[in-house]
Amino acid sequence: MDNISFDLYKLFYTVASIGNISKAAESLYISQPAVTQGIHKLEEQISGTLFYRVPKGVILTEEGKKLYEYIKESIETMENAKRKFSQYINLEEGTIRIGCGNTLGMSILYKTILEFSKMFPKINIEISSDLTSESIDYLSKGKLDMVIFKMTDYDFPSNIEIIEGKEDELCLFASKKYLKEHNIKKYEDLKNCTMILTTKDSNTGKTVYQFFKENNIDLSANYIISTSDARKYFALNDMGVTIGHKSLIEKELEDGSLVKLNLKPSLPRVKIGVAILKDNISSFATLKLLDFIKDEIEE
Repeated sequence: MDNISFDLYKLFYTVASIGNISKAAESLYISQPAVTQGIHKLEEQISGTLFYRVPKGVILTEEGKKLYEYIKESIETMENAKRKFSQYINLEEGTIRIGCGNTLGMSILYKTILEFSKMFPKINIEISSDLTSESIDYLSKGKLDMVIFKMTDYDFPSNIEIIEGKEDELCLFASKKYLKEHNIKKYEDLKNCTMILTTKDSNTGKTVYQFFKENNIDLSANYIISTSDARKYFALNDMGVTIGHKSLIEKELEDGSLVKLNLKPSLPRVKIGVAILKDNISSFATLKLLDFIKDEIEE
């Protein structure tokens, strides 16, 4: 019995489950003679009779009942596996685990997830907002499927692949009303302003404070606010000068409610990157979402 093919077992299982050779042939998309020949071949290989013919079809012999009991669970497990795999291929089921701890990355995710979910509503998406270093560690251990982060000098594990995105501009900005009341032509003038800055240990904070240090710009924060949306909110309410990514205030710059300060030297430009596992077969859902993200971040 060791050399019996899976197809013969499946044919036997189908006939036994349906109890009719003609209907089993229709279910398997093969001819009735092919089913009959397959049953005869299996009976020869096991040296036993598997079915009795009855007016409405066939019923199992004692040998047939035993064989059916032996193979039923295995056949159904494999059929379920095929259905599950088909669902994953067709993006009808699955979960994507993403690490993203920065506002710029989140804004990209918001856009792509909205579009992605319209096309593939049955895919679940889990987003964690740990520190980038922690998320990269989770990714390397297979606990995440991708990490969206600001490109900096991280020491990436050897099993991580990086996809670089386009650059985005960091900028200082304030409301039109606030700037009318404050004549800001150079960084020195900011000492007379209310400064709303981010935390020094955030990705943006590390970039900005390093820039200040390298260019001998002596600025202190009146308010330290870690979230970009909150800083923008206070700026819109004429509270002071703050900092953020230009792409996140495009609408306000266009309608004039916020104004970008054009000081020299300009603040650094930053890139968004996507980290994935190298040489690893990602789920179909992850690969499809990655395509959406690439369209958003690449030039």
